[in-house]
Amino acid sequence: MPAAPASTRGRGPPPHPSQTSPDGTAFPPDAALEALAAADLVHLNTAGDQVEIAYPLSAAPSPHRVDIHNGPSLAAMCAIDALGVPLMAGTAATIVSHAPDTGQQIRVSRRRDGHRHWEPAATVVVLATATCTGRIAYACRHTAFHAAHEQAHRHLRDSALQQGQILTQQQALAIAETEFGLLLTEDSR
Repeated sequence: MPAAPASTRGRGPPPHPSQTSPDGTAFPPDAALEALAAADLVHLNTAGDQVEIAYPLSAAPSPHRVDIHNGPSLAAMCAIDALGVPLMAGTAATIVSHAPDTGQQIRVSRRRDGHRHWEPAATVVVLATATCTGRIAYACRHTAFHAAHEQAHRHLRDSALQQGQILTQQQALAIAETEFGLLLTEDSR
């Protein structure tokens, strides 16, 4: 499929399943979507007519917005995914999220040279699940930014989550780098 013109990238609706592969390929779109769904990478909406999740992005609004500098605003599935999106693209971006318990705004700015600025400075990431099975999207619901370690600890203690870990900024970035670093950039080829 040819790339969208730069002026329209990130501004339209998610693609219809029939648009996910050029006509005449050996791998029909339905088979491609089934394979991607089996790998837990792409999922359709309940009607089956639009891509809802293309991991690490969500077509639906999420608590984690990634504003690509000079580009689109994207919805990331979770905090780690939000950190990974600018790494994949090798670009500057600002992540805007909110702590799940307090609603406090959290911002992580990444310059193109990789320097980051976290607001508040004590921000941590909770990596947690209610169960260990199921789709990535389910686990993503519980992976969020928190304004401070104490806030994250209270969240884990007071919630129904069965497993969780509080990650420092460096730990969260290391996971994002492992999962997404330079995935789509020229340096990865």
